[in-house]
Amino acid sequence: MELYAKIDTTQQHKEDLEMFKMGIANLDKYGKSYPFLEFSLPNTENESISIKSFLGKTTLVDFWASWCGPCRIKHPEMIKLKKRLGNENFDIVSISIDDNRKSWIKAIEKDSLKWTNLIDIDKKINDELEIPAIPFNYLIDKNGIVLGVNLSLDQIENELNKASR
Repeated sequence: MELYAKIDTTQQHKEDLEMFKMGIANLDKYGKSYPFLEFSLPNTENESISIKSFLGKTTLVDFWASWCGPCRIKHPEMIKLKKRLGNENFDIVSISIDDNRKSWIKAIEKDSLKWTNLIDIDKKINDELEIPAIPFNYLIDKNGIVLGVNLSLDQIENELNKASR
């Protein structure tokens, strides 16, 4: 909360301040250099997938929804990033907060998301991480430690280049 105390709140809307406060408070729990939340969620085949199954690779955990325009606009760039970086040491896991499985699966197919797609219908993971808005992401290292929170695709690529040196 020390960081929140430094924000000039005189020109901010109450709703924005609450969002800032939530996001900053959560950095102590799942911020950079902290272990990422352990969880399992269903995939498109309704099989439970654990985030632990991605240990060993740097993984982008991307939160989105089929109805989120900015989320969908990012998908082509994420596909290009995945192609550039390959599959050996990098992976993407998309986690949808959709409450409609059909819309979610249709969006995955339409956007050609070939990586692991999970759904958080009851938003338990979203709520635990206190994600203020989507799109939102975490970049985690091969050991499950957070490398960055809500990074741009350029920042993600820079972090991955640093890690491979």
